Amino acid sequence: MSSEKDILQQLDSTINAIEEHRDWRSKQRAEEEAKLRAAWQQLLDAATQLRGKLKDNPKLRYFSIARDGSEIAISFRTNAASSNLMSFYRDHPEGMYNTTLAIWCREPGRDDRRFQSADDAIQLMVRHCAGNLAS
Repeated sequence: MSSEKDILQQLDSTINAIEEHRDWRSKQRAEEEAKLRAAWQQLLDAATQLRGKLKDNPKLRYFSIARDGSEIAISFRTNAASSNLMSFYRDHPEGMYNTTLAIWCREPGRDDRRFQSADDAIQLMVRHCAGNLAS
């Protein structure tokens, strides 16, 4: 009989531990999502400022921010036939990596990059703009 009680106590204890872990993980995920939303908003704010500064520059082909705020695309003229494009996405552009919380960056011919921090993404966006304006 005592063995049966021990087994049932182990079962209850294990169930409680699993539930506690799930609750903890759910809270942690919600915090990570909130941090990423804040980082994305910082990137959107920086992009809005840059777009205002660059809107009349002849080297700028376009600087667009999606109406729903999910994408930023910046393209500069490099010569008559080509341009230099960089895009940022709140979620992966093809819906891949749903469990990876990140700001995604895509440039043609390069691997996708991801950022956890707004500062790193903003720094890359500024370098992209500066590099194209200085050339």
